[in-house]
Amino acid sequence: FKNTPEVGLRVEQFKKLFRKWSDDGDASTFAEQVFRTFDENGDRAIDFREFICALHTIKHESVDSVQKLHWAFRMYDINGDGYIELCEVVEIMRAFYKMMGSQVYKIVEEGTPEKKAEKMFIQLNGNLEGRVSFAEFVDGAKNDLSIVKLLSSPCKI
Repeated sequence: FKNTPEVGLRVEQFKKLFRKWSDDGDASTFAEQVFRTFDENGDRAIDFREFICALHTIKHESVDSVQKLHWAFRMYDINGDGYIELCEVVEIMRAFYKMMGSQVYKIVEEGTPEKKAEKMFIQLNGNLEGRVSFAEFVDGAKNDLSIVKLLSSPCKI
């Protein structure tokens, strides 16, 4: 923010932050997804207010708070249509596994991002078809808080 106070952080600067936490993985794709959720107004920059609000939500809100659940839902809802589809969960899990590198197996049991995504989607939806609304996401996430915790785990800002 010091170097670009009038525009805020851009995605490339944000990716540099995430690279510091990825010992043997590639954090760029996951960082892009986190950036998308932090950039609330869609101006391709994270201003100071957006940054502080997002950090507060990720690090200080309880895992089952409405703010944290809404943030996690937006993270999984890549296309922004108000629903989560299996392909979106797969994309987030691929980015997460890629970022965590060999460390991912200390956090998750499933051997592939696709298997993790399928397991999560079944927990949210009951099957692998269709899409998940925010209300369904809240119900599913409250039954298995790891769905939200997983997204917060690499955010060591």
